[in-house]
Amino acid sequence: GAVFLPDLLVSSYKKDAQERITELQASTLSSDLVDPIVNEILLGLKVVEHYALWAPGYEADARNEHPTLSVKEVHATELRIELPMIMPGYYLYYEGTVDALVTLQNRETAIVEHKTAARFPDSDTLYIDEQMLGYLWAANADPNVPSDLKPTAVLYNFLLKKAPATPDLLLDGTFSKRKNAATSFEHYKEILRSAGHDFTPYREYLYHLYTQGNSFFKRVHITKRPQAIAAFGRRLQDTIADMVDPGVRIYPSPSWFRCSWCPFLEPCKLLQDGINPAPTLQFAFQKREPRWADRSLEEE
Repeated sequence: GAVFLPDLLVSSYKKDAQERITELQASTLSSDLVDPIVNEILLGLKVVEHYALWAPGYEADARNEHPTLSVKEVHATELRIELPMIMPGYYLYYEGTVDALVTLQNRETAIVEHKTAARFPDSDTLYIDEQMLGYLWAANADPNVPSDLKPTAVLYNFLLKKAPATPDLLLDGTFSKRKNAATSFEHYKEILRSAGHDFTPYREYLYHLYTQGNSFFKRVHITKRPQAIAAFGRRLQDTIADMVDPGVRIYPSPSWFRCSWCPFLEPCKLLQDGINPAPTLQFAFQKREPRWADRSLEEE
């Protein structure tokens, strides 16, 4: 039920980052390819370290002012949902991973979606986010989610892909107090603490940073009515019905971006060239075994 463990977050990211960097540096890739990836990983570490400074204070301060944006209890992280879909004659399932299932300070149960972004999106566009609405529907339909923890809201937790600037050390031994510095109250205070500086001479500047708020992180709370959640389920069933309808004509729409990582690129190339891909599919690909017994026959 612990809300946040900043030390564990930072140490886990550091361990994973070091492993990935070591693998990249040991690979045969050129430095032109490796260096940008390593820089992104190191930027991620700075973002995570900054978040670990901000989040605990935000959770404590926001409880009274913003009860829909702060977490009271964490029930699960990396919640895996694997939901069989009942459709006679077909074996289908809906699956996905929810970042967290939590209870907010206003006692509402919510799913959490962590996002990194170059800039924060408009809340109106998040309101129509079908992916998270789908997760809400699936969590409500999943029998493994306790009835008293069925979520009705999404808590988006955005982290800007940018680290706060470290203040310059001036000739008199103090740190710069530029009002337009791209920093934050939490980061500046940590710099002072690490350097062993007395906070008193910086009191006014720290207050200025505090009142400005932290522009590197943003949370958005969206509640969905039961009607909206149920309507998604109906749309999903209609979509599945279209997908399995043998009378629906399917037209390929390849693109260099989507196809570059698809494991079915080779048979698609054959199909585009007018060659039957069936032999390649039969001998070069293995059909995945069902994860559950086929429940569709139970409905017949």
